[in-house]
Amino acid sequence: MNPSRHRKSHPKKLSQKKRVRAIMGILKKRGIVRGLTPERLYLILSDLGPTFIKLGQMLSMRSDLLPQAYCDELAKLRTITNPMDFDELKTILRQEYDQNPDDIFACIDAEPIGAASVAQVHRARLITGEDVVIKVQRQGIYETMAEDILLLKNAATLFKTVGISDEQLDWRMVLDEMWHVAKQEMNFALEATQMLEFQRHHRDVKYLAFPRVYTQYSNTKVLVMETIQGFNIDDTTALKAQGYDLEEIAQKLAHNYVKQILENGFFHADPHAGNIKIRDGKIIWIDLGMMGRLTLRDKELFAAMIRSVIDNDPGKLTEAVLAIGVVSGTIDHAELAHDLDSMIIQYVQQDFRTMDFLRLSEDLFRILRKHRIALPQGISMLARGLVTLQSILSMLSDAINFLSIASGYFAGDLLKNLDPQKELSLMLRTGYASLKKSLEIPDQLSTTLQSFNRGRTRVKIEFSFSDSTKNHLDTITRKLAFSVMSSMLFVGSAILCLTDTAPKIIGIPILAFLGYTSSLVLAGIFIRGLLKGS
Repeated sequence: MNPSRHRKSHPKKLSQKKRVRAIMGILKKRGIVRGLTPERLYLILSDLGPTFIKLGQMLSMRSDLLPQAYCDELAKLRTITNPMDFDELKTILRQEYDQNPDDIFACIDAEPIGAASVAQVHRARLITGEDVVIKVQRQGIYETMAEDILLLKNAATLFKTVGISDEQLDWRMVLDEMWHVAKQEMNFALEATQMLEFQRHHRDVKYLAFPRVYTQYSNTKVLVMETIQGFNIDDTTALKAQGYDLEEIAQKLAHNYVKQILENGFFHADPHAGNIKIRDGKIIWIDLGMMGRLTLRDKELFAAMIRSVIDNDPGKLTEAVLAIGVVSGTIDHAELAHDLDSMIIQYVQQDFRTMDFLRLSEDLFRILRKHRIALPQGISMLARGLVTLQSILSMLSDAINFLSIASGYFAGDLLKNLDPQKELSLMLRTGYASLKKSLEIPDQLSTTLQSFNRGRTRVKIEFSFSDSTKNHLDTITRKLAFSVMSSMLFVGSAILCLTDTAPKIIGIPILAFLGYTSSLVLAGIFIRGLLKGS
């Protein structure tokens, strides 16, 4: 008897098998075997549920990974809502507080003001009288997404057979980033902490205001904060009616985002219009669940990229892109530099104030995809944040974009931080270091030559040629081979003539005669090729 036949399957494995069957059914229903169009990908992800909707939402902001047509279609996933029942919401609150929510809230609106794949938001009033909003996480969403991500990772190799674009996506990298961001968004205690950190960074900025967080009523699955009355930043009609200067709002918004990136290295990674309010003449950033962080190196490299575009320096842009990007495969450096140079030429004559930043971003992302250069997590979050923010700036003013503000920031930052005494000290130290290194060159050269003589040094050289260059080199190689072989046969035959080797033809050893004949034939082919120029 085989005991394995009577072994019961683990409930988790049964659940995974059931989920796989459901996924395969949806893929078959939507015609996955016919390939993925933007519309078909949207339908598949919307059918597959919260994890896949979240994946689609993230991919919609990854112009560095997907063509813009796919990003535009997947952006529709941001509006998909399937609110949970109000009784279910009260049950979750009761479990999280371990008490009746009526002991904390005087009332809670039954209709949500926002519903997403991870959580939904309701207006409420505390028993102490303050108007608040409650953000409540969907029940079991963490476990569901964790299982789906595991399944997706196991199936990642299968995705490579389904073409989304000419470029191959590193699905595991995408899934890792998605899960990292999703875990952040599902930890409301972390969001509360991030809101407080954000306030500390900007407490001296007069044109910003911050919602109060009720930490005593907040935890990992429930967030309670002050209700923010005011106008969405894209409600330009209402803002104008209230006497707001839209260009001033755009200026302040862009300046603040530059500060978040280049000074704090801690920025709002989802700056869409619903997350930016205007109240009492101040800008209010809300929903800080998705925040990005940049290391000092990331900030410096990103600043170098922006400076290279502003300074029209494709060489430095290429260096920055290669330093900051995650490269898969071999890079054709010459072609990459040519592509970036061509991109910059299109924009160099334009004024920064009128430059189409969105188009510039699309062109850059297209080049990155072509050369299979992905962006690391912090930079990719920043890239999509900038694209989102620029769409808002364009709505508010035609004369303001991120590059124009960054250009002014760099100029002001340079003058602000210019210290003549430090600069002189730096010049002296740099000069001394350069002189010291130059004196070491003869000794280093001697050591290198000794290593060559002793056979200890290996040199690896990698050439990258176009097809036409390769064909030309092949032709030259063939010509060289013909000439060498012809010469060797001629010399060999001449040596044989000095011997008394038999048999002979017309007094010449037969082997020498054949050698002379072959030498003449090869020489004839070589000369004919030269005359034809091939």
